[in-house]
Amino acid sequence: MTIPALLIPVISIPGWFGARLRGWAAWGLLLAVAPVVLSACLALAFFLPTSQTPSLLRALAPQPALAQALYLYQNRTPQETWAEFYFALAAQLASRGNVILAENMLDKACRLKPKDPDFHAAHGLTLEQLEKFDAARAAYEKAIAAKPDAMEGYYHMGVLLDRMGDGEAGIQWLLKGLAIEPNNAALNYDIGVIYAKRQDYANSALYSGAAAKSDPRLAEAHNNYAYALANLGRYQEALVAVDRAILLKPNNAASLDTRGFTLHGLKRYAEALADYDKALALDGEISEIYLHRAQTLEAMGRVAEAVAAYEQYLKQAPEAPERADVEKSLLRLRPTTTPASRAASGAASSAPQPVTQSPATPVNP
Repeated sequence: MTIPALLIPVISIPGWFGARLRGWAAWGLLLAVAPVVLSACLALAFFLPTSQTPSLLRALAPQPALAQALYLYQNRTPQETWAEFYFALAAQLASRGNVILAENMLDKACRLKPKDPDFHAAHGLTLEQLEKFDAARAAYEKAIAAKPDAMEGYYHMGVLLDRMGDGEAGIQWLLKGLAIEPNNAALNYDIGVIYAKRQDYANSALYSGAAAKSDPRLAEAHNNYAYALANLGRYQEALVAVDRAILLKPNNAASLDTRGFTLHGLKRYAEALADYDKALALDGEISEIYLHRAQTLEAMGRVAEAVAAYEQYLKQAPEAPERADVEKSLLRLRPTTTPASRAASGAASSAPQPVTQSPATPVNP
């Protein structure tokens, strides 16, 4: 008889006593019955012939990862099988939002198969979810040591270091991965994102453009390429790139904001304003849209609306680095002015401001 089968009477005792003491209350019944059912299912999994096991597992656990885990558990013998069991079970736990238990299972898997880079990479990603960044870094180091010619470990390490605030180190690790797979869209994309956050728009355009070329369906890459080009004043090229992004994802607020800024640079203010309004209708939480909209309204001489948009921006992003500049603009615009002075103010501010929109979240194609 298997251990789970032997445990049936043992794990049922607490529920039995609870039921007796509470007059067969509902919770007492649950405690008494649930352990019996669970142990019976496990016992059946052990007693049934292997040929019958898959159909039983499909009935008990329709989720593929859990079915795989139970199947491996039923056929456990070598140490490696236990590792695969823990890995599959971790995938199921993570998909159900139980990240803490998933991390625990992955830790067990990594201890049993210390040379498996996939196990260490998955462990690192789970540790990142738990914001255990130093432990995640150690996991990625193990993944790289286990398979130094694979780009995945370098990729995860680079993204993690950027997330930890060391963008320069992140770029260096991503470049190591890029040396292995030069045309990898995810690597090029994330390098472009980090350069954009560092306001190095020439390099951002270089790598974002390479990502868009590697994966022409990646709308975010086209958007970030346009974002960088617009900051370099290359508005016509930026417009072509952002139009591709919008063609791929028509209802993306960030791309509409990028096109609005690009049209502002081309002094096509009415079209820019229309894009900002569409973007806000899709996502009113992106604070930079209010800033760009305010700049365009000011350029059009619509001062009262520009003031309202600037105020909304400060409300949305009270800690924004542009706050001081926006407050200066409000001080300039709020006093009563003549129509002529308002027009002059609009003309003076018509030059495009630096794009402050954050690049889209990194995408792993």
